[in-house]
Amino acid sequence: MAPPTGARFAGKSRGSQAQWEETQRRTYTKWVNLYLSKRKPPIKLTDIVDDFKNGPEQMAKLLEILCGCRIDTESGRLSGQRSTSRIHQINIVQNALEALKQARPDINMVGINPSDIVDGKTSVVLGLIWRMVLNFQVQF
Repeated sequence: MAPPTGARFAGKSRGSQAQWEETQRRTYTKWVNLYLSKRKPPIKLTDIVDDFKNGPEQMAKLLEILCGCRIDTESGRLSGQRSTSRIHQINIVQNALEALKQARPDINMVGINPSDIVDGKTSVVLGLIWRMVLNFQVQF
């Protein structure tokens, strides 16, 4: 039950793949916003790929809700300061992914690299969200 990948679009036009990606981005952004709306104050993202790239704290906040734990987003910077350092952004994503692995040890994290999230690689972000959907939403 995996989402279509680029390989499945090998025979299709680039337009079809771009349309599929855009649909997935919108759908997954809505799913993420459903959980982030439970925060006080609620958070609303406009695009998961761009929002996770520009503010990895958003990904950490989502996983805090899903995993029920606190994720360190502060180490290495002054309190209240936005994470602008690439190293700090990667550290936040790494902490979030470690929390996810602890909460769901069976989750397949192959191919998920913190730097790919910070770089805004669409296929990696969509794959990560899909795995979250399978592990936190879909009950077999």
